[in-house]
Amino acid sequence: MLNGIQNLELPYLQKLSSVALVIAATVAIITMIVTVFQLYFNRKYMKQAATKTTYREYLKLATKYPNFGDGNFDRSNEIERTRYEWFVSFFLLAAEEVLENAGSDKFWLEALKEEAGRHSEYLNSDYIQRTELNFYSKKLQKFIRENVKPSKSSKP
Repeated sequence: MLNGIQNLELPYLQKLSSVALVIAATVAIITMIVTVFQLYFNRKYMKQAATKTTYREYLKLATKYPNFGDGNFDRSNEIERTRYEWFVSFFLLAAEEVLENAGSDKFWLEALKEEAGRHSEYLNSDYIQRTELNFYSKKLQKFIRENVKPSKSSKP
């Protein structure tokens, strides 16, 4: 009689083992998919955080040097002009990061257009257009050329 019970349990255990294997494989696949999504969203979040941090630093500079933030400075003072050029370089770095990581966000694009417009005189100068702008990404170059209109006042 013991032999008969063992024979009945063997197919049942084999089926149970197969079901357990399928469940384990399914759980492993789901875990892998969840991990891939987590990595993707973590990377995206980190880029967004870095973008906000860089832009926040630019805004801190604009608060500290409001005349530079508005594109105003004493053009006859070489030291002030150099500081302004570095200020705009930091803006361009922040803008480049925004375009790279959040370039499809309309809010960010409008913010960049507004800020870039404050520096249109400098950004449209021959010096920037022929040399400096070439050091930045193609996205930023295109953005500046398409969105920053020349001002009517004199060049810096």
